[in-house]
Amino acid sequence: MSPRDEIVEAIGSVSRFKILAAMAKDPEEWWAMYALQKETSIRRTLLRDSLSRLASCEWIEAQGITNARRFRFNVSNPRAASFLRFLRDVDYFSET
Repeated sequence: MSPRDEIVEAIGSVSRFKILAAMAKDPEEWWAMYALQKETSIRRTLLRDSLSRLASCEWIEAQGITNARRFRFNVSNPRAASFLRFLRDVDYFSET
């Protein structure tokens, strides 16, 4: 997959952007599906599909078995790390 295709696949939808933004608040935190659903207000089926797509691009890491998987932001992926820096640089997380 080319870098352009990877970026479009990773942040090419509102749901995937919301997931990445939620995880980027604390990139070291492992998220359960329920916690992400609560944080992002994304339907469970769409959330599952979006997480799968993000994991296939290696923008997030997955851990555990199918019913008890946990996810976190993959800071070792250079493009994902750049996206994280971008969110911080534009003050995306400020409460104003």
